[in-house]
Amino acid sequence: MATLRAYPHVLTADMLHLRVAPLTVAEVPWRLVSSVTPIGALADPPRSCLVIERPMAPPNVRIELAEPVRVVSLLGAERQVTGIALALEHPSDAVAALKSHAEQAAAT
Repeated sequence: MATLRAYPHVLTADMLHLRVAPLTVAEVPWRLVSSVTPIGALADPPRSCLVIERPMAPPNVRIELAEPVRVVSLLGAERQVTGIALALEHPSDAVAALKSHAEQAAAT
């Protein structure tokens, strides 16, 4: 449980680094983010969507990508995804921050 807090997702000027425990599972360049929206429960997410949940918390933010990115599972398997669903503590703040980074990348 502690690793879920000790290794949070990281936003840098160039990309979003998504982590599960100490492992970085995906690196998403901001230029590939096409939309960021708050969401409700995902009934049956498609295989093309990376879902990162927290204990007792379903995803509440959805990121759509203009192109697929590579994702690595905890067991080392790789796949391509075009969407990401995240469970974040403060979804409205997260959506604003993610949109801001994506918009800045699009403007350059």
